[in-house]
Amino acid sequence: MTTVGFVGLGHMGGALAANLVASDFTVVAHDAAGPERTPDGATYANDVAEVARRAEVVVLSPPDGNVTYEVVRQILDAANCATTYVIDTSTIGIAAARATDLLLAEKQVAFLDALVSGGVAGARARALAVMYAGADEACAHVQPVLAGLSDRRYRVGDQPGMGQALKLANNVLSATALVATSEAIAFGCSVGLEMATMLEC
Repeated sequence: MTTVGFVGLGHMGGALAANLVASDFTVVAHDAAGPERTPDGATYANDVAEVARRAEVVVLSPPDGNVTYEVVRQILDAANCATTYVIDTSTIGIAAARATDLLLAEKQVAFLDALVSGGVAGARARALAVMYAGADEACAHVQPVLAGLSDRRYRVGDQPGMGQALKLANNVLSATALVATSEAIAFGCSVGLEMATMLEC
């Protein structure tokens, strides 16, 4: 497994694809916006079907679940499709992940949801947390690709969608902390404290 496909080259996807290139994979990448986002060292594919023909493992970084589902359909519809493993790194929700898994399973293609947390800077520093879930065989087989994405990887379950659940739980905690911090700052300002002082302390 030396060739990896990648679909979705936005800020996060582009950083992750670049990490795979730096890990000595041959990366065949596609983005709906065109080739301009293709990282140095990767080969641009004209469409998703070309990616599917050339790569056994395809990593996805789309903006939402609807795009994930459409890309998966294009992979499955590709003539001479070589793809047998799909890894989705985007936050699409538990239901969408399970629906995607069922769609791929009809063609004996394994699916992992591999949610990422840590931002684009974390991705570039290889410090991004990759929280992945999938069947034992699939997780073992694509482990080199996951290692190419980041140095911090956590298997969180054996069912696609469990990575989504953990990412959503993380988002709830982050949102709660943000609200609590905002309330504390507002209270301090209301009694005359300087924001800079509160932030420093």
